[in-house]
Amino acid sequence: PEMRSAVIELSQRYQQKIVVWTVSERKVEASDNKEQQKWFKTSTGKIAHHYWTVFERAFMGQQHDMVIFLEEDLIVAPDFLTLFRSTAWLLREDPSIWCVSAWNDVGFALSASDQCRLFRTTYFPGLGFMLPRHVWLQLREEWPSAPTMGWDYWMRTAFRRADKECIVPEVPRSRHESRKGSSIVTHKQVRFFELFAFAELASACDSTEPCNQFGDISYLLRTKYEFWMRTALTKGETMRGESQLVQNGYECRSEAIDLGPQKSTQDCALLVGMGDCSQYFGFPKQNSHWGCRCCRGLELVGKEHSHWSIYSAERTGDPGKLYVYPYKWEEYSRIAMSFGLQPEGMEHMIPQDVRAEHYGLVVGRHLTSGAVVLLVDKRSSKQYLPPDQRLTRSLKLVPVAGRQGMSCEESCKEDEMACDADQFHFLNDCHILTSSFGCNFCAHQAGLELPAYVVDVFEPTVGQCLVTYISPFHCATKHPSTRRLCPCMPIPGSE
Repeated sequence: PEMRSAVIELSQRYQQKIVVWTVSERKVEASDNKEQQKWFKTSTGKIAHHYWTVFERAFMGQQHDMVIFLEEDLIVAPDFLTLFRSTAWLLREDPSIWCVSAWNDVGFALSASDQCRLFRTTYFPGLGFMLPRHVWLQLREEWPSAPTMGWDYWMRTAFRRADKECIVPEVPRSRHESRKGSSIVTHKQVRFFELFAFAELASACDSTEPCNQFGDISYLLRTKYEFWMRTALTKGETMRGESQLVQNGYECRSEAIDLGPQKSTQDCALLVGMGDCSQYFGFPKQNSHWGCRCCRGLELVGKEHSHWSIYSAERTGDPGKLYVYPYKWEEYSRIAMSFGLQPEGMEHMIPQDVRAEHYGLVVGRHLTSGAVVLLVDKRSSKQYLPPDQRLTRSLKLVPVAGRQGMSCEESCKEDEMACDADQFHFLNDCHILTSSFGCNFCAHQAGLELPAYVVDVFEPTVGQCLVTYISPFHCATKHPSTRRLCPCMPIPGSE
């Protein structure tokens, strides 16, 4: 009733016709199992049903060619509509672009500043987006009965499966206004969204003339964008820090952050010097797998420890240069803060996946030096990095579809091979899972036994192949309801 009253008031104030659609509660279908029926009563299930219904009405009922979808608690920038008018032609011109969004998942105020720059991303962002009808005609055929991780995460899986992207602005054009909702329930979550930049540019377009708010954006066409990215990567130099030994045989008196395993003190030096994380850090040269530990504060006197030494970050980059920083997916959450891609103290506000990425490439800004940095996934399918910096699928890898309830250790052992956890990344792919299991649907999930295929008819995700963008990979884990796809390798000496 409150929403309907607000709509009527705005309709009268601006003399514009506003049509209100009512989404009825989803009716139980004969194919639903009990767990699926329960899921559709959750907030995640209700929201997924709501979006499905709205997509269907907009594209199948009303037959619209393009539609902008905006959640009720979002406020928009002055040039919000101008963004879509300026970019709509890209959706018609380039079949690899499936949407335009007003939101940038890493558009934080501490690192995003250019209000006219746009990017391509393989990570579906939502939060105020334009979708064309031809895209929905394909998505509706692949929509699973129960996208249990949320409709938006399923969209991300679908976009990647189809090798499609969205256009997003560096500086967001939308922002959450609500202080309470299905995904915002704490003050810290509210604070998290307040840390995003928000565009203030006035619209330079009227309602009739062609709109060109962002200048020549033909660089966003796939071929030009790839050329631009590869040229930038060629010009950029690999970013390295410099460090100096301060105290040998000492560890931090108080640790601020565990920065994870690093190969050298130079690598550690890139990641320190922000907030509680001072320029000083502890590093165990003989046991680098213990991780680099950032010292809290500037107190030089540490605690004696024979395996550790304290170093100081001396120089980390030139703000006038472009740098390249190779990373691994599983390391990203530890390094994101240093490059302005995650605010300090907000590590667990949202799932720890790599957002706003273009095939594993993310544009960041090194906060202590101010330099622009291209963070590049070593496993990127685009092979952006030189051969000596890439991680690639082993030629000896044998994907094995395990039996229900078996771990990959057990499945590989049955075939007289061994599971290699590092190779899971190359099987965590909808196309590979579909060819192995013949599943009709593919979705994202969190769990320790992924990637997998759900065969238990009592599970809400039955019949789905499941990939993950956030969970670590393990050989020994298993689930009674799934069949795992396992990265098996010949045992050394058995070939």
